Amino acid sequence: MTRTSAFVCAAALAVCCANTLPAQTRFGIKAGFNLASMPLSDDYSAVLAFVEGADFENNLLPAYHAGVVIEVGFGGGFGLGTGLQFSAKGGKRVFTGEVLSVPYTRTRKVMPMYLQVPLALTFRKSGFYAGAGPYVGFAVAGKTKTKTEYAGDSSEGSDDLEFGDEEGKDFRQIDYGAAFELGYEFIGQVRLSGFYQLGLANVLPADAVEMADDLGGDWSAKNNSIGVSLTYLFGSGE
Repeated sequence: MTRTSAFVCAAALAVCCANTLPAQTRFGIKAGFNLASMPLSDDYSAVLAFVEGADFENNLLPAYHAGVVIEVGFGGGFGLGTGLQFSAKGGKRVFTGEVLSVPYTRTRKVMPMYLQVPLALTFRKSGFYAGAGPYVGFAVAGKTKTKTEYAGDSSEGSDDLEFGDEEGKDFRQIDYGAAFELGYEFIGQVRLSGFYQLGLANVLPADAVEMADDLGGDWSAKNNSIGVSLTYLFGSGE
C-alpha cells in the first residue's frame, strides 16, 4: 500500500468510526493561528550554515490551520475527537554573514502544508475541554520564500517544495506526532482553545538521512507548532 493510499484509508476509517459508534456525535469547523518551528539536529544545522557560509539561527514562523472536526461523546465527559485539517508548518531560517566586509542577512521561510488527521481522547466538563492524542499528516504543497538584504538593497524569491524520500527532495511526504489541547466552550458551541503539537517524525528525505548516517552524521528536522484555535460545533454532544 502506498503512503497516499494509507493516508486516505486512515481518514476514511476515522470518519466512518465516528459516524457508526452508538454515541452522541458533534460536527464542527475549526480555524486558527499557530507559530510553527522546525527544530534541526546540530549536524544538519552546521551543514546549512556551512553551505550558506554564514551564521545560522532557527526561528518561529507565523502560520495557520483550518478544517472540520468530528467529536463523539461516550458519557461521563469522555469522548473521541478526529477530523481533517489543513495545517501550515515549517520554520524561519535566518543567515547572517559578510561579503567583502559588508554584512548581509538572508531570511528563508520554509512552509510545508499538510492535510492532517488527529485522533484525540477528549474530556469535557462545565465548559472546559481537554484533548490529547496522535496525529498523522500528508504533505500536499509548500513553498520556500527567501529575502536577502545587502548594502541597503533587498531581493526576494520563492520556490515550490518537493516531497519524497529520494535525493533532491525537500521533505518526506508523511508527518506524525502528538497533540495536546486545552480550551473552554462558550454557549456550548463555540470553543476557544490553545494547543501544542510535538512532531515525532524526521521529515528530511530518507535518502539524505541515510547518506548522513553513512558519513557519521545525524540529520533530522521535525515539525512543532503552538497556537490558538476557534471551533464552532453543531449539536450539544451530550
